[in-house]
Amino acid sequence: MLRAADLIPALAAAVLHGAEPAGVATLAAAPRHLVALDGSRVLACLAANGLQAVTIDGESATAAPVLAGTLALHALPLPGERVLVGTRSGRLALFSTAQWPELPPIADWPAEGLPTHLALRGGMLYVASGGDGVIAYRWDAASGAPEVAARFPFVDYSKELAFDSEGRLFLADNRDTGLQLLEADDPARLGFVRRWTPGDYVDSVAVAGGFAFAAARRTGVHALDPSWTSLRKGAFLPKTSEESWVSQVAATRDGRVVVCEGEGGARLATFTPVAGWTVLAETGASAQCVVELEGGSLLLGGADAVLRRWRPGPKPR
Repeated sequence: MLRAADLIPALAAAVLHGAEPAGVATLAAAPRHLVALDGSRVLACLAANGLQAVTIDGESATAAPVLAGTLALHALPLPGERVLVGTRSGRLALFSTAQWPELPPIADWPAEGLPTHLALRGGMLYVASGGDGVIAYRWDAASGAPEVAARFPFVDYSKELAFDSEGRLFLADNRDTGLQLLEADDPARLGFVRRWTPGDYVDSVAVAGGFAFAAARRTGVHALDPSWTSLRKGAFLPKTSEESWVSQVAATRDGRVVVCEGEGGARLATFTPVAGWTVLAETGASAQCVVELEGGSLLLGGADAVLRRWRPGPKPR
């Protein structure tokens, strides 16, 4: 296993700062995604089981009974104590979070394709819809069902979306297409800009500091700059071992990058064009998804269905 100390010997003493993750709760099944509503409320999307509300209380947590029947793929928090959930049954389901941990249903609409990831921008709802591509909906939750405004069908299997600060839309396609950059300035049109293909499935994408980070499942994480240069020296962070697989890449609020590798654990890193990748902390605890909590700690969702709170420490100055 390639450790951070092997990558950066001079920083070996600093890399592993912070405590190892501590288990806080066990879910009904391994989570696909974790979504934080605030500092104490987290929704776990259990694609094969349902939706589970988790209440964080310091170093412990309580997981409510699974909301069965809602085979949740992704959840999007909304204003007014609501959350929109994309389900494996091809629905967009709206729930109230005002009676937490209960999640009373508000409305339910059919989606086009399989809604694997949801994002809101400029009054539009953007949905990665599996083999149906990306669907842009006009939607006001107070006025009824979402209405299709635009489609981008030129994908193999759209998995995850991310917008950067300039409104560029990055699409992770977890078949052969790789990572695509789309133009979303016009609500009635989703336009192709460019594509990057690593020869591997891209399951996840995150943006931070002007860079897009593409998680290639079998190899590692690639950093792409705005000019779409990807394989420059230092821009690739390899997996920790041959047995692990990169399941998610996420950006923290202060611009660090979290790489989840399932049973291979997780790493917290930074990337700059000059220094390349610097691994700040790593853990061998199972981590197939992650969400940042208030205060900068991370909640890791393991393949063993255990939620672990990780406090890897503040960003180096």
